[in-house]
Amino acid sequence: MRIVSRLVRSQRLRTVLRTLLRSDLTGDGERVEIDLTDRGRCYDQFDMYEKSHFERYQFACSFLSPDMFVGDFACGTGYGTVMMSQYAHHIFGCDLNPQVVNAMKKRYRQTKNVKFLEGDILEIRDLPPLDLIASFEMIEHFQEQLIPRVFGKFNELLKSGGLLLFSTPYMQPRTGASMKHHKTFWIDESRVHVWAEQSGFNITRFYYQNYESHNIAEMLDKKDFIICLCSKARETG
Repeated sequence: MRIVSRLVRSQRLRTVLRTLLRSDLTGDGERVEIDLTDRGRCYDQFDMYEKSHFERYQFACSFLSPDMFVGDFACGTGYGTVMMSQYAHHIFGCDLNPQVVNAMKKRYRQTKNVKFLEGDILEIRDLPPLDLIASFEMIEHFQEQLIPRVFGKFNELLKSGGLLLFSTPYMQPRTGASMKHHKTFWIDESRVHVWAEQSGFNITRFYYQNYESHNIAEMLDKKDFIICLCSKARETG
């Protein structure tokens, strides 16, 4: 009985520690914390934000192949980086928060084809030419005048013909809650067109997603997110 009691207490302690770490890494709602090493927590237990976020990474995996070098920018807690690593040759997960990056390096240290980097996306350099960049819920964190520089950095890091897959809240209004982390609002197709095409990208397709079904589709009545797939213009000459 004592052994069983100790095991129960140990399991409870691990659960408490995981919960505390999860809340610490979310940045007060700024990041989704899904721990792929936590075998006791499955998709059915995710909240609506986690399910939608998870589905975006599942979607990204469909564009990968085993020879690809990939960047995951604003990778947050890194679970999506690791998901994509199963389908790519090597992947770089980049985030601004050093505490989160250090935690992910430790958590996923057994995943050999992933490298986590800490730093501002605008300052990232010394990467090999990338075949694909995934960047989910990042551009809205920048002041609007800086967003063209973000797309310029994407272009710089991608090889000719490389793919950019990114998402952002669709037509998100400026509210007290949204202003907590976001700096640019009311993003729609026309604004994405301007930012992307001025930076040397050809838009391939727009997709949408909502919190009700979490599905990603080209047409939805209710749109909570816009997801854009575009390609870097191929160099000529």
